[in-house]
Amino acid sequence: MKHSKHALVRMQQRSFKTNDLDVVMQYGTESKDGYILRKKDVARIEGQLRTMISTLHRLEGKYVVAAEDTFVTCYHPTASRQKQILRDYQCK
Repeated sequence: MKHSKHALVRMQQRSFKTNDLDVVMQYGTESKDGYILRKKDVARIEGQLRTMISTLHRLEGKYVVAAEDTFVTCYHPTASRQKQILRDYQCK
């Protein structure tokens, strides 16, 4: 999205960064002529992020084997197997 000269001046005066605008537009609530990031919007995104973090912790160390576009198997490799998997990948 383009920025007017006026918007660039106001962004600088109000300590807005370009990606701040992207965040407000992506996660905020659309209004008649813009977007507003409400407390409700922030709480919703925060909940989604907490769920994602919890899922990441639960899946930490798990290994999924795939060939082309087919899921083959999944397991929790031992520490030595993890090292081997990573070593084999770096050699390619």
